[in-house]
Amino acid sequence: MQLVAALVFLLMPNSASSLLTCEPTTSAVPRCVPRADLAPNLFRQPLKLRWDAWATSQLATSVAAILLQDRLGIEVELVRSSSSMGVYEAVATGTIHAAFEVWPAGKEAAFSKFASFESCSEKSARAFNASIVGRSGIYETCSRRTTDGTMQQCRSAAILDSPTRLSDVLATSVGQTHFASPGISSAANWTPSHCVGANCTAQIFHISGYDPGLIENMVTSLQLPTTVTYFDEAEHHKLVWTAHEAREGALFYFYRPSIPIHGIYAHDFPRAVIWPKEDVQNTFLQKLAWTGLLDIDGLDAATFVQNFMLSYADYEELSESYLVLQDVNAAACRWVKNNKEKWKPWIKFPQRGLQNFSLFDSCVTRMSLIGNSESCDGGCGAMFFLQLSLSICLFALLACCRSFSQRHSSKEIKPLIARSLRRAKGAQTGEFTDAMTLEPKMTLLERAKGAPRKVRDSIIDIEQTLEHRGGDFSSAYKKNLEFAEAYQSAPVAIQHVRSFSVFCRSNVDPHFQRPRNYPATLWVAGHSRVTLYLFFVCSGAMLKVVLCCLAFSLISGSISSACWLVLRHEVYQMDDAKFAAGLATPDGTLSRSFAASARAFDSFTNNFKFFPAFLILGYVGFTISRWRDFLNIGYSIQGRIHDVSLMVGGAIADPSSEACKRLAFNVYRYLTVVHLFVYKSKHPWLAELTMDDIIALGLLTEAEVRRLKPADNKMRDAVVGWLSREIQLGLHHGLLHSSCATTCLDQLAGLRGKMAAFHDTFTLNQPNMYASMMTAVVDMLVLLFVISTPFTMFVYQQGCFQWYVVGGCAYLIVPWVSCLQIISIVADPFTAKHDFFNVDSLMGSSEQVAFHNLRTSFDFPVQEEPPRDVVEESGFE
Repeated sequence: MQLVAALVFLLMPNSASSLLTCEPTTSAVPRCVPRADLAPNLFRQPLKLRWDAWATSQLATSVAAILLQDRLGIEVELVRSSSSMGVYEAVATGTIHAAFEVWPAGKEAAFSKFASFESCSEKSARAFNASIVGRSGIYETCSRRTTDGTMQQCRSAAILDSPTRLSDVLATSVGQTHFASPGISSAANWTPSHCVGANCTAQIFHISGYDPGLIENMVTSLQLPTTVTYFDEAEHHKLVWTAHEAREGALFYFYRPSIPIHGIYAHDFPRAVIWPKEDVQNTFLQKLAWTGLLDIDGLDAATFVQNFMLSYADYEELSESYLVLQDVNAAACRWVKNNKEKWKPWIKFPQRGLQNFSLFDSCVTRMSLIGNSESCDGGCGAMFFLQLSLSICLFALLACCRSFSQRHSSKEIKPLIARSLRRAKGAQTGEFTDAMTLEPKMTLLERAKGAPRKVRDSIIDIEQTLEHRGGDFSSAYKKNLEFAEAYQSAPVAIQHVRSFSVFCRSNVDPHFQRPRNYPATLWVAGHSRVTLYLFFVCSGAMLKVVLCCLAFSLISGSISSACWLVLRHEVYQMDDAKFAAGLATPDGTLSRSFAASARAFDSFTNNFKFFPAFLILGYVGFTISRWRDFLNIGYSIQGRIHDVSLMVGGAIADPSSEACKRLAFNVYRYLTVVHLFVYKSKHPWLAELTMDDIIALGLLTEAEVRRLKPADNKMRDAVVGWLSREIQLGLHHGLLHSSCATTCLDQLAGLRGKMAAFHDTFTLNQPNMYASMMTAVVDMLVLLFVISTPFTMFVYQQGCFQWYVVGGCAYLIVPWVSCLQIISIVADPFTAKHDFFNVDSLMGSSEQVAFHNLRTSFDFPVQEEPPRDVVEESGFE
């Protein structure tokens, strides 16, 4: 059957004499949307496109040719063919490189032999389904249904409501007469074998070269009593339109999508009703590409064929333009100009992406106009690795090196304590005139002489600034330096020996010696911005923060450098003009993803940072409040010591009594020892004191130490018990007036409670879950800043070193890392390197007050009755 059809087509006028006979067009594709700055495509030969006879295929192919030539820089050659048969073989052999509208109906065998939808197939023709469903077949020029109000009914009343099926109506004489189309003939016609000697006056108008064999096989298979007459497209459309306009019956071949027949679309004609299994089925139109394009740098062209996709609306727009302009290229050019957003995603340069690019080579390459590759962006890869390496070095420095500290070590303190004790004993015996002086005071400039050069220069600059600028901020910061120096020096508590003889001396005694003066408890910077900044810069408190933030920001900077190289490479792939101008392109997939990621990171960061801020602000507030609590408790302990000494000193019954003086001296020693035990572990000098040193200072006797040592970690409470016993024994034996009994013991109990509260405050902390959660979410936020800043603060025009990103990341991270550092610094104000308390001040002040309060009665005579002037002033008589 197919052989008969093939022989008929060989005899048809205007049909191809060979299935593979192709004639290249002599006219070039006209320019429509050219780019003058477009670099030549890596595909260096003309791309051969299938040029079919029907208008829809020509319109689709013209659109593709314009885009390939003007936007991809690929030279195009249109190859004519009067028959769509053999298209699969032509593409598979490379005779044709691509076809943009292939009707697969009736060509199943050729498709199976030469083509495949699979990319990994061994067949050389790669097929892609278009988004358009096509269908050809037999149509009627008018409707035979009286109930059909949507189409034009036939004029002959005899044919109305005739049998629905085409085969049934053609079997009647009325049907043969209706579809006979008398007076119309053609030199090219085909009569099926079953019509020989039969009534086959009905005829089907066919277009020469369209769907060869499809209608003929259907007529033969259904035994339809009709012949097939062939016309060129113009004549075919004229005959169909004339019959439709006259409401005369006629059968004709047509297809959809198609160019309207003088304004009448295919869906306006009734389709002949044929048994579905024998009728032409709906099928997706196809596109074809030769797989050999991949071997000759034609990936751009092959990708374009795959991406090329016209919709029904696009076909209708092209058809309307074609009907108006009557020129395929003009209609295609109008569509291209009006639908830039439609075809823009089709323009890809994957072949350029196969060009050499490596982060280690730190260079993107592109083809110059003379075909040579030229390098660019050299050194950007080195910038990436440089930032990353510096970041790693900073983290290693923070992990391995401790911050510079001027504090004495334990090995240094013990000899200094021994020397201090010797000097204290010498001062008591008159061997030394100044027991307080351990070593001569040195200015910053003098101490800088032994320091490294950079440190020395920095210290000298500070010294000169303080001396030349003067003013409040200068003196304020000098006080900070003096405060730090005093903290490094021996505390006053170990600079003199307590003795009963010295304690009992009168205030007017020329050999009277009181406990030495004490330094400040803490240094307060005040509100001067200059002083605060000077402290911030010179104290080194935030050096770790700065280095840590810089390390994180360099990681962020390295990420941004890598992103710039990747985006730069995509610009090369997508837009050669912007690549040459150093501009970004918003059209690339990575560029759009980058922008979307920036928006997503910005939104995500804004939504996430509330919880870390809530946790860390609460923790900072708690830690600072705890820092103040330590100071408040220290002052409260000091106040209770003052109160106890005040009560006992004022209640001495007989200041001239040896026993009363011994009682006062014991209370003085015990109060001083208790105070020392409170802070012993909180001061580097006090921590190194041994019980022998305490004996040497006259605070305890050897017998008392033997009784005290078994108390171990409860020595402080044991000494408080001794105080209670001493006071109550004094009350019992009449050494103290009974008036102080209740208040004095209450103050002593309060002292014990405050000292216990002091050490309990160290265990008063946030729950472990809170602390761990706060640390985790803050670290997550810092990591989020490091990752997101290369996206949110990225500026393509800055080049491979994104200093916006480096500076912005550090700026964002500083508050969070600073808060963590503040928490660490103020967690223990007694051992911290900054914002610490000097307990030597609290101890020295308390000892002086206790010393004077307990000796108050020593300079006054014993009086059983109040003086006369006091009685008169009080009104007693």
